[in-house]
Amino acid sequence: DMEHAFDIALYYFHIEQNYELAHQWALINWEQAKLLEDKELLSKTEKMMQSTLVFNAQQGVHND
Repeated sequence: DMEHAFDIALYYFHIEQNYELAHQWALINWEQAKLLEDKELLSKTEKMMQSTLVFNAQQGVHND
């Protein structure tokens, strides 16, 4: 649902804490609406996704 991409990204970010899906939806949202809050959401999801990957690598967790 492209019209609700921002809200879907927030849901995955805050509720599910699935930062990869949050980032995917934030990218979709960014393609549709390039406002400051959209850029901030995209940046926040990217940082959390990268942090999670680094943490998992340090813990020996694989996301296969």
